[in-house]
Amino acid sequence: MPGDIGLPEAGDVVPADLSHLETASHKIEEAALTGEFVPVEKEADAEVAADAGIGDRHNMAYQNSNVAYGRGVGDVTNTGRYTEVGHIAGRLASADETDILLKQNRTQLTKVLTYVVIVIAALNFAVGVLLRGGVPIAGLKTAVALAVAALPEGLFAIVTDVLSLGTQTLAKRNAIVSKLPAVETLGFTEIIASDKTETLTMN
Repeated sequence: MPGDIGLPEAGDVVPADLSHLETASHKIEEAALTGEFVPVEKEADAEVAADAGIGDRHNMAYQNSNVAYGRGVGDVTNTGRYTEVGHIAGRLASADETDILLKQNRTQLTKVLTYVVIVIAALNFAVGVLLRGGVPIAGLKTAVALAVAALPEGLFAIVTDVLSLGTQTLAKRNAIVSKLPAVETLGFTEIIASDKTETLTMN
């Protein structure tokens, strides 16, 4: 709870966001928050700007960070969803899933095909019944059968198969993909930017 005192030591996982009151050779790994895999030295009397980023707050310890060296004494400032890790989890939970381009194209194609099939079925019914004097029920059955036959029922299965083949190709190159739509995203990727520590690959 805020106001409690935390005593993180080497080997511990920080249980909450702490503001250091005392430190002794205290270093914490904050890779989950900052991407930097080098332990950060913490000092209780460090001067920190009001708008400093997480990686520059040397008087703070954050939940789920690993204590690499030394020990510290800190005042609990936030717990649970109010911690920095909690904020990230909240943003991830509320993030909207953007439709991938392939899904948008597939939806658009399905709409166009549906309209075309309806028009063709209606024309078939009109020609068969109105112009040639056919039986309305027979004309209706023919139109419905034409519509059902013309709609590509296997379109979604084909797209899934193609994406599955893409995941197999990536797996052969030591890239594991957890979601099929990621295959298309990777296919459009031209540039991968990382910082000087190669955070994307190292950690």
